[in-house]
Order: sequence, then structure tokens, then C-alpha cells
Amino acid sequence: HKFKNMINRRIMSLSERRHEIASVLYECSPPLNPIDDWKKVTPAKTLYIAGSLDKKYSFIGRLWEKSGGVNKYVEINDAGHALLVEQPREISSALVGFLKDARIANTLGTSKEISDEDANVVNDVKTD
Repeated sequence: HKFKNMINRRIMSLSERRHEIASVLYECSPPLNPIDDWKKVTPAKTLYIAGSLDKKYSFIGRLWEKSGGVNKYVEINDAGHALLVEQPREISSALVGFLKDARIANTLGTSKEISDEDANVVNDVKTD
């Protein structure tokens, strides 16, 4: 019963902010960003995250990982297109894990792609 009330409150909160959320997501859409922003993307430094319910982007993520277009692909179960709203803890965990893996690779000397400065942010990050 307590869980159901929490879910209902969350649904109401999201529905009240739906226009605001839609606006933010729309502005983040890749076609709306200058092509120069995408020229700086380095596959070895790229983590691609998609929700399992977002068929288009999860399909793209799997293809890019297989082709070497991204370093790592993470698929978040039971999430659609609005990952940050739907599964924020899982997104945080995926990001922190990716950065920690990069830092370990740098420490072992197996990777020069991500600098210690880039990966150093994970020292104090907690996902719980």
C-alpha cells in the first residue's frame, strides 16, 4: 500500500511537470545540437546508455558497441527514452562504473584514452 501511494505521488509529480521534462529532453536531442559537438566524440571515451524499452536507441547502442563506435554499451532494464527520470540510480551506477573502469585501466597502464584527470571525479562519488 505504501509503495502504491509513492508511485501515485511520483506519477502526479511527473505529469504536472510533463511539459518541462519534454522541453528539456527535446533540447538535448542530437539533431538540435551543432554537428561540431559530435565531431569531438571519441569512441574509446564514450559510454552509450539506453533503456531496454526504447527499441530504437537500444538497437543503435548494441550496433555501435559491436562496431567499435562506443567503448561500452549499457542497457537499463525497464526504462524507456527518459532514462534520467525513469532510472536515475541505474544511470549513476553505470556512469560511476565506467569512470572507475577507466581509472583502473589508466592505473594499470592498459589505456591512455581517458586521463586520470577525466576519471578522477569518481573518488568521492557514491551511488547509494
